[in-house]
Amino acid sequence: MIYFKSIARTRTDIARVMLALLTCVSVVVPARGQEISCDSAVTLEELIQCIRQYMPRSGSERFVVPSQAAQQDWGALIHGILLDGCADVELPIELAGCYELFDFVDHEISARYCVLMEVGDANGDLIVDRGWGTYIYYPDSPNDLHVQIPHPLFDLRTDREGIGVFKGTGARSFQMSGAHRYSNTTPSPCQPNFPNSDPAHNSASMFRPATEALLNYYGADGEFLVVQFHGMAVTSCPGADVFLTYGTGWLDALAGPLADLRATLQARHPDWIITVPGDPLECHLNGGNNMQARRINGVPDDLACFHSATEYSQRFIHIEQKIDFRLPSDWIDAIKATAPVYRPQVPVLDSFSSIAVLLALFTAALIVHRRT
Repeated sequence: MIYFKSIARTRTDIARVMLALLTCVSVVVPARGQEISCDSAVTLEELIQCIRQYMPRSGSERFVVPSQAAQQDWGALIHGILLDGCADVELPIELAGCYELFDFVDHEISARYCVLMEVGDANGDLIVDRGWGTYIYYPDSPNDLHVQIPHPLFDLRTDREGIGVFKGTGARSFQMSGAHRYSNTTPSPCQPNFPNSDPAHNSASMFRPATEALLNYYGADGEFLVVQFHGMAVTSCPGADVFLTYGTGWLDALAGPLADLRATLQARHPDWIITVPGDPLECHLNGGNNMQARRINGVPDDLACFHSATEYSQRFIHIEQKIDFRLPSDWIDAIKATAPVYRPQVPVLDSFSSIAVLLALFTAALIVHRRT
């Protein structure tokens, strides 16, 4: 049975529910059922490996570009989870029938997480219907660290690395793309040299609203850090094992968490060759065209497809690494030491809400005054 929490309050909502159900669940019941299950997983690592096997593969043309409504619902859901956790969060209309939102206990460390997982499999072919990805939230996180894996099938082992780092550092959230970056051949309208199934180079993916949710939640002054793992070929960046940037090629971007991460990594792995922009060993894989890096580094959403960042926020670290340097255990301590300590965010009220609060306080004070 497909599980979801959604309440249709208007005729428009009812129509959206029906459309979502029709597009996520076939009217013909397939022999193998209509949803994916990872119920046997008892650790986060097992859960991610289960999810991974159901993703659309390279050349399958199975990634479905999410509509604006779906992106808005995803963003609203993530923002709600960041604000209040998952206990009272409803699954939005555009995700109903395609996704499950559930508690998950990692029995290895007895930690409880909230998981947003795609389960829709209308034709029963054991491949999810949308390829929109997975989001995991840790309500007891001691930090404001967020881990992203945009290319889990293409950049080998980064899915295992990412979930291991998320778990080992106690990071606040984990997001993983739901399809191979080359699932589709249609060019991204955002960056045509990449396919539209690549979330690092297309604005129409669930990485976009999740990133917007982070920016809205923390605001201009809130401290957080997104760490995004990528894999580079053995022939890329000759001489370098790991290349770290803020998602820009700025040569002076060597202070803050990036410098801390490099120093801590180097101390733990003195035989690693860890490079940054400006080092003698040149590398062009600086993440300057990465959509999440551009937004977090201050490029407006409507310009992020075509404009590189002109500054860096120290809120995003782009990690390129060769295949032998992707063990989570090699990264956990260094990233944990770099992660900003958790600080509860105070919701910013708009002007209407502020006036409403002030009126409520004034009314309450007046009532107390009259009673006394």
